[in-house]
Amino acid sequence: MAFLIRGVHGTYGTVLEASLPQATGDWGFVTGLRMNLRRTFDYRGKGRSYLSAGCPAPAGFPSAVFPLARTTFDFAGGPTLISILSRTCKAKG
Repeated sequence: MAFLIRGVHGTYGTVLEASLPQATGDWGFVTGLRMNLRRTFDYRGKGRSYLSAGCPAPAGFPSAVFPLARTTFDFAGGPTLISILSRTCKAKG
């Protein structure tokens, strides 16, 4: 299984992709997959972070609901499954 982390423009900014090899015949198939993209990581000995702190609440609003993560699963034959994880944050002040 190959993993790729890349930056993208838009709401989420970072994508973690996994490519699964095709199952051959009756030898087996995927029954589950778990991928974690943590807040921080080390690259060449230096700490990095994907997430920045901040609440997207507009001026005058005490809190906001925002999309934290999105998953997209593409299956052989064309079907796609999308799920979005949303969270609430409180504005400072």
